[in-house]
Amino acid sequence: MHPLFIPNLKRSIEGYVSCTSTVPSELIVQRGDTEIAPTNLSARSARPWFYLSEDNRLNSLQAPFFGIYAVPQMIRSPLLATRYIEAGDLLVDGRYYSMAVAAYYTAALHLLGGFLSSYGRVLLEPVNGRPYYQKMGTAFGTGYERLDSIEQVIGILTNRNSWIFERRVRSHPGRWRELRAVFAEHPDALDTQFRELFSYMTSYGPIRTNQAEFDLEESLERLVSCRHDALYRGFGYDDFVFDALVNRDGFFTGLDLRARHFRSFAISILNYLMRCMAEVRNAVAIDELQKIASPLIANVWMPPFEEMSRDSSNVPSDLRSVHELQNWFQTISLGNQ
Repeated sequence: MHPLFIPNLKRSIEGYVSCTSTVPSELIVQRGDTEIAPTNLSARSARPWFYLSEDNRLNSLQAPFFGIYAVPQMIRSPLLATRYIEAGDLLVDGRYYSMAVAAYYTAALHLLGGFLSSYGRVLLEPVNGRPYYQKMGTAFGTGYERLDSIEQVIGILTNRNSWIFERRVRSHPGRWRELRAVFAEHPDALDTQFRELFSYMTSYGPIRTNQAEFDLEESLERLVSCRHDALYRGFGYDDFVFDALVNRDGFFTGLDLRARHFRSFAISILNYLMRCMAEVRNAVAIDELQKIASPLIANVWMPPFEEMSRDSSNVPSDLRSVHELQNWFQTISLGNQ
């Protein structure tokens, strides 16, 4: 986890709670026949929104407390990923290996969002622009511009304990390539879960930490191509076992090795995020987190998704930590009612 993550989160909670500023009038978009808009629109927002400064740089009024938007990704991504892992397990049992690989890959992709957030790289989409007022009869309605020219925004936590924002193009390879910056700034982030999968992807044997001996680009390219193979070619077998079977070299088991590696990878990132959330829970009291319940709830539960079983006895043993996380988060949600 980014060494400034928890200090920034504490500062962000304080900034969110103490924020009394309103949106500057020059940032409010006028719509319809509205000539005089209300001026009480608070800068404190459940979701961040962005605008372009005069030098065409992305900025956000929520920048002083942007850290509160990193935590929801670390909660939502395990909740989302769990159902894909459970589905992958059922598919493996039925020997639908290509679809199992696709399910496990999707779980890992969701978990990647939480992993990046823990290192201060928060990807957001869709991108909300400036707020607007629109006259609706005798009342005013509010909403946000859609910055359709910007597919994604990434908030980056700097070593100065502040946030900057950059544009991103929405794509699977692009999301995985964010790991390059994480590994460059935080070499310890290249932990066992990545070493094992990248070693399997490139078949180089044990991966060493020396960057000159580690082909990250090839590993990421291969990782994304496995998704393409699973979804569009219907191929989810382990390459070497499949070739051995075709060449009659004596292999009769192991076709599911690719699916197993993706599952292990997803579980490893999930366990890492559980450790991160344990640190957050130990460092920040629940009554402090309840002060930011509105943005937490909005960014964890929306848009809606299929939740895991509420009965822990129906949950695989290596996913029960997520069940406990879900129950813990319910205390924050209920405490806000």
